[in-house]
Amino acid sequence: MIGDLKQVTRYLKEPEIRVQAQKAVDDVVTEDTRVLVAHSLGSVVTYEALHTYSSSSRWKNVATLVTIGSPLGIPKVIFDRLKPQPAGGKGKWPPGIKRWVNISDDGDVVGALAAGDGEQAAADRGPDLCLSRAGGEEKRCRDRGGQGEAQWVTDRRHRSS
Repeated sequence: MIGDLKQVTRYLKEPEIRVQAQKAVDDVVTEDTRVLVAHSLGSVVTYEALHTYSSSSRWKNVATLVTIGSPLGIPKVIFDRLKPQPAGGKGKWPPGIKRWVNISDDGDVVGALAAGDGEQAAADRGPDLCLSRAGGEEKRCRDRGGQGEAQWVTDRRHRSS
């Protein structure tokens, strides 16, 4: 876990690392790309890359974002340092994305932290940034005014009960 925290710190505090990581995502997107799938810190990089590169013609068909074990909503550590900067406690919906599915496991510490102090925390932080919280049931984010559908999904397959 210490190694993961070092990666997060470097990404957020070293601009050249941030640019290189986002460029790595941009390098694999083609006009045939329809779905982006990102895990953990990769979901932060991909979220920011969507904001940085979405005006490129190669990104025009990207309509679905799938994040897995995403730390995007962790207050102070990640959420408050996102680019573009959240405004009024709300993140910005990635340009061009019509559907965003976030998957977390009940035992995923990152997913639980991202949800904050309660089930409502991520939604209150801003329905423009849809995050999941462990709990074992599907939940839909609040309507974002027709900007696309987002859904919360929690994977219970590994639960012993």
